[in-house]
Amino acid sequence: MEAATTELECSLLPTAKLSTSTEAALKRLRKMLLLEHKDWGPDLVIKSFNDWDKVFFNRRLKRHVELCWRTEDSVEYWAKRGTYGHQLDQGATWRWAHAKIELNADRLLLKSTPRAMREGEAPVSDFIVMWGVFLHECCHAYLAVLSGTADDLEESAQGYDGGHGCYFQRCIYAVDRSSRALMGVPAFCCYGTKDYLPQKLFDVKNHKVIPRDPKMPILKRVGLVQMWKTCSRMARVLLRA
Repeated sequence: MEAATTELECSLLPTAKLSTSTEAALKRLRKMLLLEHKDWGPDLVIKSFNDWDKVFFNRRLKRHVELCWRTEDSVEYWAKRGTYGHQLDQGATWRWAHAKIELNADRLLLKSTPRAMREGEAPVSDFIVMWGVFLHECCHAYLAVLSGTADDLEESAQGYDGGHGCYFQRCIYAVDRSSRALMGVPAFCCYGTKDYLPQKLFDVKNHKVIPRDPKMPILKRVGLVQMWKTCSRMARVLLRA
């Protein structure tokens, strides 16, 4: 997983040179983004998949990733967490693993609302959110294909959220930085974490992982009741300190 992450980071460095075929793919993607205010369908994501793979993922996903749309009522996982997309490991055959990316059609195409891709940023359009979620799930698939699993098993054993651990955060940062610079499209870096799992944070400036204090609960915007519980827990932690 370390080797796969380093490979992606190096290929997306600002100084990295693009091949002729990659530049052609980038031009097609930029032209495709002009369809935002015109008629386009959900098949646009599937048709442009190979170009996204070529520009941002070193052609590692082609023939190893299945991409599809699913309705929210057909996936119990989405109903519980309200996620915009989901990545599933499909097992390995010989050298390469296979992965499946499912995008939530209800939230991205029917119920979507403009939202910020990062804390404090102005909301972006539904069209851009769709590509941000797509890039997020492609990062999961990239690690699954090259490493056999998208989960960081070492972090999972320590009680952390393995799906969004150190390696994923390094990958999503590299993709987000590159996609913003090349196309003005931010990758979807926001994700939910369970209250009882302390989430590691990635310090972009110093390029290192900062573990969150496991005693400090994560504040979530889920209503006054949850905020009251969170504040009470924080008060108890401070009193014990």
